[in-house]
Amino acid sequence: MVDDLRSKGSLCNCISVCDVSGSMTGTPMEVCIALGVLTSELSEEPWAGKVITFSERPELQLINGNTLREKMRFVQRMDWDMNTNFQAVFDQILRTAVEARLAPEKMIRTVFVYSDMEFDQASGCEGAAVVGHRL
Repeated sequence: MVDDLRSKGSLCNCISVCDVSGSMTGTPMEVCIALGVLTSELSEEPWAGKVITFSERPELQLINGNTLREKMRFVQRMDWDMNTNFQAVFDQILRTAVEARLAPEKMIRTVFVYSDMEFDQASGCEGAAVVGHRL
C-alpha cells in the first residue's frame, strides 16, 4: 500500500499531528498512529519519517524504529498535552522549512490532525474556522 501510494505521489507533502493522550484509546488511537506513520512514510525530506506532537509546544518528531511495530510503539509513547497550539504547529513547519532552505514545491500542503481533544485558537482573524471530523 505504501509503495502504491508513493508511486502515485500521494501525500508526499503532508504531515500529521498525532494526539496520543490517554483519552485516545482503542480504535481512535490505532487510527491516529496508523495514519501518522503512513503519512510519515510517504513524505519527502525534510518531513520524511516525522510527525508533530499534539501539545501546547508541538515538536517535530523523527519516528524511531525499524519495524512497523517499533514505529507504532514510538508514536504511541510520544509526549502529549491536553491541547495543541495550532499556530505553534505552523510556526514549527515554517521554521523547519526555512532551516532546510526548502523549495516552495516541497512545502507542506496538508496538515492532518488526529485527535478527540481541543485546539487552541489558531488565528486572530475573525471568521477563522477549524474543520474536522471526529474519529
